[in-house]
Amino acid sequence: MSEQHATSATTGRRSTGTLALYVVGQLLVVAVGGSIVGSALGDGSGYGVVFGAFLLGIGLVSLLATLLELAHGRSAHGAVTGTAPDGSPATVLPRAGWVPAISAGFLAVIAGCLVAGALVGLGRGDTGLGVLLLVLGVGFLALLVPVLLGRTRAGGVYLTAQGVTSVKDGAWWRVSWDDVAGVVPDEPLAVVLRDGARPERGRTAPPGWRAEVKAPEGVLAVQTRYLSEDAATLAFLLLAYRDRPDLRAGLGTQASLDWEILRAGS
Repeated sequence: MSEQHATSATTGRRSTGTLALYVVGQLLVVAVGGSIVGSALGDGSGYGVVFGAFLLGIGLVSLLATLLELAHGRSAHGAVTGTAPDGSPATVLPRAGWVPAISAGFLAVIAGCLVAGALVGLGRGDTGLGVLLLVLGVGFLALLVPVLLGRTRAGGVYLTAQGVTSVKDGAWWRVSWDDVAGVVPDEPLAVVLRDGARPERGRTAPPGWRAEVKAPEGVLAVQTRYLSEDAATLAFLLLAYRDRPDLRAGLGTQASLDWEILRAGS
């Protein structure tokens, strides 16, 4: 395993080189999409314009996501004090707030192109295809409603005196400190549960939003790529507070943002 890959695995961050390759590919998709739109407009092909616009839109949203991820990985990070979803004082590792908006951007492009394709089809007399595309487009538009209602918040990881809560895109899980058997820093980070642990789960996002990260039985997963700290730091915090119950009462206070006391006690 190369040093770069090992670092990416433990931090949960994609390397600058990987993101640069994504940018090249996304610029290529944008260029192809724009070229198809131009040619289709010249030929009077409505379907061609829609297909080109689809590639153009997906390419632009993907490019924006990559550039934001690159900026996120290079900017200063850290925990903040706040409140967990259950109202408890918490030390919070927030997730980048733009992530749900990017997901909504992809949905908007797909929905918009489906509806546009439906209009082209109906205008050409392709009734069956037009109706199918319209139904699909309305379905994707419906997935945008939770974003507008604020039900797919980016979330983050909340450390409280009672335990750990992870919130991602409108789905959450919560587990007590005593139920944490171990932590594996990776992407996603794995919180290994003790036998018999019963974590709480819930969601405000409807079906169709892939909110909670899938994990094997007995494991809770945390997507760390867009958190304010990397996977290795989160793993350190989880294990430190699991092993130092005397310090948990300070979570949610300004003192909890100074992690030297955890290192001194480890």
